[in-house]
Amino acid sequence: MDLRTVPGIKDELKEIVLSPESDPFYKSNMFSNFGDLGVAIKQLVDEYQDKSKLNTNIQTIDEMKRFVENYPEFRKMAGNVAKHVALMSELSRMMDARSLMDTSELEQELACNQNPNEHFTRVMSMIENPNIDKKDKLKLALLYSIRYEDGGRVGEIVEALARSNPTDSGLVSSMALYAGASVRAGDLFGAKNIFTRVKMNMKQMGLQGVTNIYSQHKPLLNEILDQVAKNRLKDTIYPFLHGQPTPTRPTDVIVFVLGGVTYEEAFNVHEFNNGSRENPGLRVVLGGTSIQNSQSFIRDVSSAARENAPR
Repeated sequence: MDLRTVPGIKDELKEIVLSPESDPFYKSNMFSNFGDLGVAIKQLVDEYQDKSKLNTNIQTIDEMKRFVENYPEFRKMAGNVAKHVALMSELSRMMDARSLMDTSELEQELACNQNPNEHFTRVMSMIENPNIDKKDKLKLALLYSIRYEDGGRVGEIVEALARSNPTDSGLVSSMALYAGASVRAGDLFGAKNIFTRVKMNMKQMGLQGVTNIYSQHKPLLNEILDQVAKNRLKDTIYPFLHGQPTPTRPTDVIVFVLGGVTYEEAFNVHEFNNGSRENPGLRVVLGGTSIQNSQSFIRDVSSAARENAPR
């Protein structure tokens, strides 16, 4: 990770490596949410402080010998603690500077719930707020446009975005061409699935609590893997290349996504493979042409729009 632009960062922390092979703390927390990560960082610092106290009073030859023997490991731990504290500090600074607690909550709401009037008001408020980063304004506008492309007030959102950030406002129409309802397969928002709608309505009425508003969203891959586990995947959407569907459930599944996969999907597969669902004997491998985040995905949408534009 490149931390060279972080204010006041030490030289040795300007570039850091996060690897589950060489960093036990990262391996244990690479799938943690931000709140749980903060608790784990505090425990890591406390553990380091306890070990530091053991080395402050060296009075005998045996104590000196043990210190020298443990010194490389102690230095390694010190460097690891400094790395993760610096990274956590920068994440926290970015969250405050960009008001990510507010924008992320609204992103989750747009992705998971149907509430057009409230969502329109909140998205407009965010777009008109000069303290919100332009990248986050664009993401909110794109999410709103996909959620409410039929019957929503997308035009007003685009006009507000154009006043705030004229360069990116055209991406809303590009997103509709790239991933709108007319070109999507499947049921992205659960609008056609009565069981999904019932679950969503129960959650909105408070009958099914949401433990963390920042992790409400589950990727579409979650539903697809559940269908695979139950041997109910629709062959009209996911056809077989040769032969007919098998009546038995597969034991090994390879998911490869043209256009790229996300870290949330990787987390979803991690949970699936670690038995958080009732899927004994099923192993999933995830791959894709790239690893996408919001910015790389938006670049792909923009590039696709330019390539398909009339000449």
